[in-house]
Amino acid sequence: MEPTKHDIDPAKSEVISNIRRAMDYGEVDAVRAFNSMRNVKSGVLIFDRIHRIWRGCDWVPTNEEARKDFMLGQLSQLRRDMNRELAAIRKELNDLRKSRSKRKKATETQSESDDVEAAEAPQNHSMTTHDQIAAAWSKKS
Repeated sequence: MEPTKHDIDPAKSEVISNIRRAMDYGEVDAVRAFNSMRNVKSGVLIFDRIHRIWRGCDWVPTNEEARKDFMLGQLSQLRRDMNRELAAIRKELNDLRKSRSKRKKATETQSESDDVEAAEAPQNHSMTTHDQIAAAWSKKS
C-alpha cells in the first residue's frame, strides 16, 4: 500500500478509503480491517513517525534515489534497534557478574567465620556419643 494519511474521521481518511477500494469493503468493515492491520504484531501496516503516514509493510519507493534513501533509513533503524538490544544484554550481563562476585564474597566470609568458630569450639574426639551414654549409665549403677 502506498503511504497515505489517516484521519480519525473515516470519511476523511485516505487509508480507510484505500482499504475500501482494494478490498471492496464497506466503511465499518474497512475500519475494522485497518484496526487489525495497524497492530504492530501483525506487521501489515507500518506507521512512519517522521512523516506521520501509514504504509504497507512491503512498500518501497519507485524512484531509485528515493529507494536507496528509504533502504538506508530502514537499515539505520535496524542498527539502532540492535544496539539498544545489545546494550540491554550487556547491562544484564554486568548485573549478573556483580551479583556473582557479591555471592562469592559472602560465601568466603561465611566459610572464614565457620573456620574461626570451629577453631574456638572445644573438641573432644576421644569418646563417641554411644561411649558417652554407656559411661553415664555405668556411673549411675
